[in-house]
Amino acid sequence: MSFEVLVVCTANICRSPAGETVLRSRLADRGFDDTGVRVSSAGVAARAGAAACDLSTALVAGLLGPDSVALATPADAHSARLLTAQLVASSDLILTADRRHRNRVAELAPAARKRTFTLLQAARTAEWICADGSVLAVADTRAGGGQVELDPGDHRHGVPALPPDPLNRLAWLVEEMDAARGVAPNPEGIEGVWDADDVPDPHVVGFSIHGDAIERMSGAAQTLADALWAVVTTPVRSGAAIP
Repeated sequence: MSFEVLVVCTANICRSPAGETVLRSRLADRGFDDTGVRVSSAGVAARAGAAACDLSTALVAGLLGPDSVALATPADAHSARLLTAQLVASSDLILTADRRHRNRVAELAPAARKRTFTLLQAARTAEWICADGSVLAVADTRAGGGQVELDPGDHRHGVPALPPDPLNRLAWLVEEMDAARGVAPNPEGIEGVWDADDVPDPHVVGFSIHGDAIERMSGAAQTLADALWAVVTTPVRSGAAIP
């Protein structure tokens, strides 16, 4: 049994390979090596077999450092692949570089919309779910049979108990991320066609933003890895009331 994470961009040569590599590294740093979490990538308009962007690959290798360089796929070793409905169907969590890719995933497989987010959107939503006294606290209290005292209008009334199995917990998190779309705080600021939840495409906007794109993905990958780890390692509490 595994939990499949798919990172998606346009050509699968720059943003999604970088996101795949950085997220895999952050998850490994967190201890996910043997938990069945697997990360791969694809592109909505990929040319099968194309190599990764040299600059993006070099920036990722430099970011991860000498101890993690082995996790960075060399540009000439990467083989781009086209996003398909089959790939979408086999993925438990789909992370896109920007909103247009998220829409494309929904076009390929409408049922996958509930488990598809931009990478930055997924990171901020998962972080909000795991915040002190938030959704995760209610879920693990209910898992231990504890009582949860909530105001009538509190959004956490429908939160189910946290499952005992780690991979089922990750599935729980994805469901809660979907439920939080209209509840979790939204980021501010839109720059042209690039929303605050998007990672701009350096091959469209300009090569000078490669560094910024990698930094955005790196920060989001770290936040998301921290949230995933919090969910799978949270000890079940009991008897405590959640304010």
